[in-house]
Amino acid sequence: MRTHDMTAVKKAHSRTIAPAVVLSVLTLLSAALCPQLMAQSKGGAVTPDFVKTLESQAAGGDVAAVHTLGTLYFYGEGVPQSYAKSLPYFQSAAESGFPPSMSFLGYLYEKGYGVAKDPKKAADLYEKAANQGDTLAQLSLGAMYLHGESIAPDYKMAMTWLTKASKSGDYQADLLLGQMYVEGKGTDVNPQMALASFKKAADNKEDDGLAAYVTAELYRQGGGNLKPNPKEAKRYYELGAKKGNQQCKARLAELDKK
Repeated sequence: MRTHDMTAVKKAHSRTIAPAVVLSVLTLLSAALCPQLMAQSKGGAVTPDFVKTLESQAAGGDVAAVHTLGTLYFYGEGVPQSYAKSLPYFQSAAESGFPPSMSFLGYLYEKGYGVAKDPKKAADLYEKAANQGDTLAQLSLGAMYLHGESIAPDYKMAMTWLTKASKSGDYQADLLLGQMYVEGKGTDVNPQMALASFKKAADNKEDDGLAAYVTAELYRQGGGNLKPNPKEAKRYYELGAKKGNQQCKARLAELDKK
């Protein structure tokens, strides 16, 4: 998976949200790979023959093959890992109008991996892909506007793009939307909407347990018009624990001692 390093470890201090709720939101972006790679990955490691086949397809103008070669170098699957070598493949596919490559290329420019860091170019690429419905680009662009680390923050735009990504089923977008409702960024502080966003993320099979933990904490502590609900809190701690979240396991251990 592509890791978008946007860790935001924050305590939400608010009159309407329990201040001890910790929002440690890791935005982990999934790879948009062509069907051949998806099938190959299910069967094991990427083989040299498979790489050669992709290279032949790419030479014949297969844009999806070009993109996939970029992802192989990006991740180091079947070839030595190299952001610099992934760059021309993503550039070529992006120039051919392939949104997933625009998204990956934007990520390289945002982070300065294999190319000079250029946040504006990254945002432009994300926006171009996002306007064509690429969920990863919508998520990345929304996160850039939310955190404002490399471009000027714009909470309205963050809400717009994250909502689009959420509608496409991206649980990470739901986590970030929950954060916005907790902190009142681009919207009023709204415990109920925050909880709804976190629950949606927690119930997504892609969640690694972080969303389940945040959901459980909100249920445990309550705040504003949200009353504590120990039963639901325990249920989400259990869900997070099943997904391997250590914080959820620790909370359950504390509950067992009572």
